[in-house]
Amino acid sequence: MSTSDSITTPTFKILGPDGNPVVVGSSGNDIIELSGTSSSYLVNAGAGSDVLIYEVSKHLAGETSTTFNGGSGTDTVRLVFETTEAWLPFKDAIKTFYNFLLSLKTNASGEVSGNSKYTLVLESGTHTATLTVSLTEVLQVWVGGVEIVNSQIKLFDEAAPSVTITGLGGSDTTVSSQ
Repeated sequence: MSTSDSITTPTFKILGPDGNPVVVGSSGNDIIELSGTSSSYLVNAGAGSDVLIYEVSKHLAGETSTTFNGGSGTDTVRLVFETTEAWLPFKDAIKTFYNFLLSLKTNASGEVSGNSKYTLVLESGTHTATLTVSLTEVLQVWVGGVEIVNSQIKLFDEAAPSVTITGLGGSDTTVSSQ
């Protein structure tokens, strides 16, 4: 593994009486997965090409508000959906976010010039999760373990893949967007 491929562990700090975590990344290439469902996060990824993994269902359940500042480097927000049904209601909002990222001006290194900010609001029934990103260059969307959106390579697959869910009482269920 070369130095540029290394993964470093970010440091965590608690800020303020509300108990909401502030995540401060290192100067390396951090992978930051926000696994809590009841906290709103402020993530300052720092230097390096960082990845924020954002599991939508967990954040909707906790009605979180997350802010991600990618810092320097080519930074990625990866939205993760477990099933096609979970992805489809948000497709249009995510496509708008995708097009926003494609419209940003970047420097010779592929980094966003200036401090462009975008707020993605995901609503499902009575639940809302808000993700505000700045200094972020790449959007990925994964559905059932398959990447269907990647703004870096201009991939936006309109139809999410069929996903097979195993372990449900001995029978498999196939979910398809068709």
